[in-house]
Amino acid sequence: MERKQELKEVDLQGRFGSFTISDILQMISFSGKTGTLTLIQGWNSRTITFDQGRICYVAAGARLPGMFDLLIRVGHLQRFQVDTFRQRRPGKPDADLLEELVRRKLLSPTDLDRCNELLLETAVYTLFLWRNCNFAFRAGEVVSEGGVPVTIDGNHLIIEGTRRVDEWIQISPVVPLIFMIFRQRPALVERSIPVQHLPVFELVDGLRDVGSIAREAGISQFDAAKSLYALVHSRHAEAIPPNRRKVCELFN
Repeated sequence: MERKQELKEVDLQGRFGSFTISDILQMISFSGKTGTLTLIQGWNSRTITFDQGRICYVAAGARLPGMFDLLIRVGHLQRFQVDTFRQRRPGKPDADLLEELVRRKLLSPTDLDRCNELLLETAVYTLFLWRNCNFAFRAGEVVSEGGVPVTIDGNHLIIEGTRRVDEWIQISPVVPLIFMIFRQRPALVERSIPVQHLPVFELVDGLRDVGSIAREAGISQFDAAKSLYALVHSRHAEAIPPNRRKVCELFN
């Protein structure tokens, strides 16, 4: 990873317990610090870079999807279109390419907003579910490689992240894992399916898990889980108990 300034000393470090991620983000945001926060939970890790207290870059141990990856995933662009577009504009940053696509009306600002929300879901919002986590903040250290640029206000992030944790707690008894598989109930009740849940319901086939449904519907795993929760409670869908072979596959 590229670092603009190499600092050995850690300015703030600890473990989630007495502190939560909301506390840490709020502290850095209010202080207006520039630097990098590293979070490690088991095999998973994140580095969050701040510019004067505002989050500007996120990297992970595993590659995070960028905006173009997400635009392809939700069907707004094709891979060959992106490759051709980049080849004809060598060296041009993604932000400029996206701006040009919007200017030429090949994408809309709404398309970008939707994918930016998916990006934040993958890169940042899930961190609010981390509990057994070590953290360290180095002021003046800036990570700018191996991740994705993001733009979000710290206070908005805390409010949104906390809201999602509360909703996950409500959802988790019905959708405890993204590997859960659901099927449509054989005898549908009389009540119609709300329009906002139809895209998810149409993908419920007894084969796709929550993650697969989210990818194919072009929504976040969080939104897919919310729709499945609603469909189960309205008796339009039900979970399939995992069989022994599937459980073994997850842990091998």
